[in-house]
Amino acid sequence: MNYTKEYLQSLAEAKLDERIVKSGGLVVYEKEAYWTKKGLHGQKIEIWQTLKGLEIRKEGITYDIIEGYWDKVCKNV
Repeated sequence: MNYTKEYLQSLAEAKLDERIVKSGGLVVYEKEAYWTKKGLHGQKIEIWQTLKGLEIRKEGITYDIIEGYWDKVCKNV
C-alpha cells in the first residue's frame, strides 16, 4: 500500500463536536471564540481536529482552519 500524505493526514483527524454558528460567524468551543464565515449564521457546523489545526466544516467542506489551535493546546499540556 502507498502511504500518501493525504492518507496519513486523514488518519490524524477527529471530529470533536458540532455547533450552531452565532451572529457574525461566531463559534464557541472549549470556552474559546472562533470566527468563521458570516454566511453560516444559524447553520450547524462540525469542528474537526487535524494536523493543520482546528477546522470548521459543513457537509465535508472546510470553511476555516484555525492554525494557532495547536499552540494553545500544547501550552496547556
